[in-house]
Amino acid sequence: MPPHATSNFGGMPGKVMKSMPPVTPPREDSSEAAGTGAKRAAWKSSRKSSSKVMPKEPSPKQAASADLKTLRKSKSGALIPTKEPLKSCLKKPSDGSQKLSVASSPPLSHRSECTQLSMRSEFTESVFEHSELHDGDGECTPGTPKSVEFASQHQEIAPTWSTTPSVADEVLDGEHPSAEHEPVVAAPRRREIPVAFLEAFSRDEDSVADSPHMGPYLIKLAKSHASGENPVKALEYCIRAVKFYERHSQRENVLDLVISLHILAALHCHLGQYEDAVTLLQRSLTIPDLENGGEEHALASFSGHMQLGDTLNVVGKLAPSLQSYHRALDIQKSILGEFDSRVAETCTYIAEAHVQALEFAEARELCEHALVIHTEHCEPGSVDEAADHRLLAIIYSAQGEHSKALDSLVYANDIYVNFDLQLDVATGNQSIGDELLALGRDSEALQCFGKCVGDFKMLKGEHDALVASAHTSLADLFLRTNNPREAKVHCQNALQIYAKKGVGHVPSDVAFGLVNIASILEQLNEKETALLLLQRAYNIQDRIPGQQSTLAGLEAQIGILQNMLRQFKLALQSFENAVAKMKSGTLRNSPLLGLVINQMGITAIELGDIPQAACYFEEAKSVMESTAGPQHLDTLDVCNNLACTYANLGRTEEARELLEEVVRMKEEKLGAVHPDVGEDRARLQVLLSEGQTTTYKRSRKLVEMLTSARKAFHTSK
Repeated sequence: MPPHATSNFGGMPGKVMKSMPPVTPPREDSSEAAGTGAKRAAWKSSRKSSSKVMPKEPSPKQAASADLKTLRKSKSGALIPTKEPLKSCLKKPSDGSQKLSVASSPPLSHRSECTQLSMRSEFTESVFEHSELHDGDGECTPGTPKSVEFASQHQEIAPTWSTTPSVADEVLDGEHPSAEHEPVVAAPRRREIPVAFLEAFSRDEDSVADSPHMGPYLIKLAKSHASGENPVKALEYCIRAVKFYERHSQRENVLDLVISLHILAALHCHLGQYEDAVTLLQRSLTIPDLENGGEEHALASFSGHMQLGDTLNVVGKLAPSLQSYHRALDIQKSILGEFDSRVAETCTYIAEAHVQALEFAEARELCEHALVIHTEHCEPGSVDEAADHRLLAIIYSAQGEHSKALDSLVYANDIYVNFDLQLDVATGNQSIGDELLALGRDSEALQCFGKCVGDFKMLKGEHDALVASAHTSLADLFLRTNNPREAKVHCQNALQIYAKKGVGHVPSDVAFGLVNIASILEQLNEKETALLLLQRAYNIQDRIPGQQSTLAGLEAQIGILQNMLRQFKLALQSFENAVAKMKSGTLRNSPLLGLVINQMGITAIELGDIPQAACYFEEAKSVMESTAGPQHLDTLDVCNNLACTYANLGRTEEARELLEEVVRMKEEKLGAVHPDVGEDRARLQVLLSEGQTTTYKRSRKLVEMLTSARKAFHTSK
């Protein structure tokens, strides 16, 4: 925003780029767990149908009896488990109908719902199914929580750090191992639960309380109830399994206890008991012996740190979440080295978390390291490399380097064209259009957006959220090219799509779309409608766990609009809520916090509470000096406001000293003839002659920073 606009805070930006949303869970009706940019494998259970109808909530005896019947039907008298298929979303080519899972990693587009970044909720919702103790109808199936496949005693399978399907999965499916899996992983020797144990368990549980089969069978019962409608019963069985492993854990099978704790934590998360889950995960991290335990213990610790990071992220504790992720990365590097492809996956995953926290420098470093691995140590021109370029483009764009972002997006799209990934090409074109628009190349952006509308309709249908997002991009473009009528038409088209029911819209996609449309309508002087849309978006995001940063940004935007509509009491309340959420997350160290507090001071002035305004301005000054620096122009604007407040309170000497310092530093940065410097000099003269001044400055870049925050907030992602 130019300096001369600092006194007019009426304009919100028209350009709102969807780089990273909050969480976007996959559609339930999606046929595949997809996402070209996904970095985490999503395990989904699909039980094979049985001719026997089982009770909804089988008792232990019923479950044991059912297992016995199954065993007796087999020729060998042994348990014949069914393999639950793996649906991996690790950057598989998109056919136009795929969507990312909740745990997907680098987005292939900051517009496409099928390539959104995710909040870290993969473990919190489904680690129970990922675990080595997870079994399908009696089978212990190897899982891949957060890039880890355990080598538990029950499976006796070589561990691997990759999130890609292992050879063991193919062997369990009865397929021949593919040549692309290297190193070859031995197929597990399935541990079967003996008939004698099941018979004894069905008669008297106490008689087999110390049997080595008790722990795995309790986990199986927990899984049976968790997949039904009784998660509390599942929790009960899992707690019993943990207690069993606590009694019988020895050095050689201590990892069974670790895995059972991970499963129990996931069940607590499923029930919304996140603090209990955090406690269990922290306990699980004290068990592995990283110095003498070998790779299996390192894998267990890696998995625990990643799951803990996910859980902390869900409750909005981004700083400790990032610390946990980095500890996991250090463990992985110590085992695999700096340039393993699986290290690249983890780097990309953590980079997304940093972007969510608006820590773009750290995200850029991690993303560039992943890109080095994929380009120099793996096959060049891969889909993984394209995904890295798209994530890097998001970071470039958030940092204002739109030319670099455009180059990365074009390079990524060339790769997708080679793989004939039509949907990813279309979403890439929309991202390219965003960068062209930011660079002022309006005619080229118009061609990109127009083509995207047609492509999305062909690939996803006329009522898909991607079509709505393309209409929003066109509305933004027409607004910038001074064509408000066309801008309104495209806003209406987008709203009609978002209002459609029964078409499978992801709630967070709808929320982000409403935010984009609200910013355009505000510039079209439809502030009341814009405010309603923002409030609707807030209500949607408020129902999704782990959205504190997103909600903080939305409340700040709501407060801005309420200020414009002179709803000062409501605006102050919105700003207070936003500040509280920012202070509880990583935004407590962001200049955005100081700018919002500055707005609280201006709102307090409008309400006539000058002493309270002075307190707000003093706090804003402290935050801005520590985050942006004492000579930053936004910091100087806050100092200007504080000086004006001091003057109104009769603290003339303090006001004079502060204003003189502001004028001196602005002259050094902007020059003596700059109009902004002239304004401040005139304000100083008024203060010296009359003893007070009442002209306040709003933060020059609050709205722009909110725009950048929305890029990271719609992390989903």
